[in-house]
Amino acid sequence: MLFSENRSLRLEITRMKEAQLKREQDHLDHIDWTNAECAAKEKEAQAKATKAEQELAEMKQEFNSKVRVEVQSAIEEKMSVFETPLDDDDKEEAQERLRSMVETHKKEMLEMNELHTSELKVKDKKRHQ
Repeated sequence: MLFSENRSLRLEITRMKEAQLKREQDHLDHIDWTNAECAAKEKEAQAKATKAEQELAEMKQEFNSKVRVEVQSAIEEKMSVFETPLDDDDKEEAQERLRSMVETHKKEMLEMNELHTSELKVKDKKRHQ
């Protein structure tokens, strides 16, 4: 009887250990599956990030290209003003404005010359005293 009880206890212990091992193996399998799933999601996220970075680079390049074209167009538009021939009225107006600017500049230079001459005279008088 003792032998049979002992044997049945050993069988029960063996079944309990096997059940415990099975639970642990199931748990490890679940961890492996979770890790694999996480790795797949991480890889997918990395691919999305790389794609987004590429799209951003393309958008930047496209924007810079558009801006470059717009700036070039604006420069060409401004430069076209200098390329259009002037009619006689425009030429006369431009010559009159140029004459006016020259006269104003002459007056300013004469005033500065007079001021400088008077300053020199004052300095010269101070030296002779």
